[in-house]
Amino acid sequence: MTSSPQARKPQHQAYKLGIIIGLVSLAVLLLPDYDNFHARGPMNSGHDTIKCESCHQDAPGSYRQQIQANLRYALGLRKH
Repeated sequence: MTSSPQARKPQHQAYKLGIIIGLVSLAVLLLPDYDNFHARGPMNSGHDTIKCESCHQDAPGSYRQQIQANLRYALGLRKH
């Protein structure tokens, strides 16, 4: 059972739109006028000798559970 090209046209248009939005976003972030979105200056003092993982630990739960917890926190349905 194969679907006709007409049935998949909206899907192809959505892919094209997503690629266009991604490329435009990337181009905007790389423009010199948008430097304020980039990290400036040197790394925090003392951080050049340690690895990111020493402070930034993986959160427990799956990605779905983490997204749900963050959303509930943002909506005020969770204290932390």
